[in-house]
This record gives sequence, C-alpha cells and structure tokens, in this order.
Amino acid sequence: WFHCRRFFLRPGFASETMDGAPAAPLLAALPGEELGVLAVVTLPGLLLEACSDYAMLMRFMPLSASATHVEIDWLVSENAVEGVDLDSSRVEEFWRLTAEQDWRLCEENHLGVDSSGYRPGPYAPGERGVEQFVRWYLNRMNENERLRGGGSAT
Repeated sequence: WFHCRRFFLRPGFASETMDGAPAAPLLAALPGEELGVLAVVTLPGLLLEACSDYAMLMRFMPLSASATHVEIDWLVSENAVEGVDLDSSRVEEFWRLTAEQDWRLCEENHLGVDSSGYRPGPYAPGERGVEQFVRWYLNRMNENERLRGGGSAT
C-alpha cells in the first residue's frame, strides 16, 4: 500500500523548480542542498515529495470512473517569508507544469481505454507504478469480496 524511493536531481539542481535553484530556505539542518528528492506514495491516493527546501503533498480523490479531484499543498520552513526568502510562485510553476502534463496523459489514456477499439494488453516496462497500483487495487477488491462472501474481482 506504499512505496518510497529517493532520486537525484540532475547536476546543478538543488530543488524541484524550473531552474533547479531553491525557492525557500532549507527545511532542516541538512548537510547540503543537493540531496535529491524523497518520494513516498501511499495507496490509493497520496504522493509526498520532499527536497531540501520544500515538500509537496498531492492528494487524489476519485469522483467517478473518469474524474478525480486533486489537492496540492506545499510545505516550507515555518520561518520562511514570502518575497524575502520564499518564492512560492516558482514552486507552483514547477508543479503546475509537471502535474498538468501528467493529467493530460491520464485524460488521453482514458479516452483510449473508453474507445470501442480498446483491447487490453501488457504494461510497458515504464508503467511499473501503474501495474503495481492495479494489482494493489484488484487485491483490495478481492479481499473485500472475500469478506462479503462473494467471488473474485480478477
């Protein structure tokens, strides 16, 4: 129901901003700015990414089979002051771009799956996270069915 991973940003980048420069003061007494990112996903719908200067929480709440409500929050040092040592517009710019690209891919994928020509097939190697989510979801559905005395969702 969860997974964590750490990844490094490209050389010269210290934060998840468009130019890689921090947008806020360091979050804690860290040994340096180029620590990369810690990503934590909890299923079914929470993503946390923390870099040296801020953390981002993204929560997904399904509304229907084709719509999801998304909330994004950014956490910075409690002493950060907007316009002095914090530029939240730089954090928002990065996440608006990346999130909207991801959402567009999901919307286009949904159109394909919803079409009359769709035929299920194997996941591509780069879709490991999607496959893990589907397996988790099906296992949860099967567990719920067993608890109710029903059959299998697979």
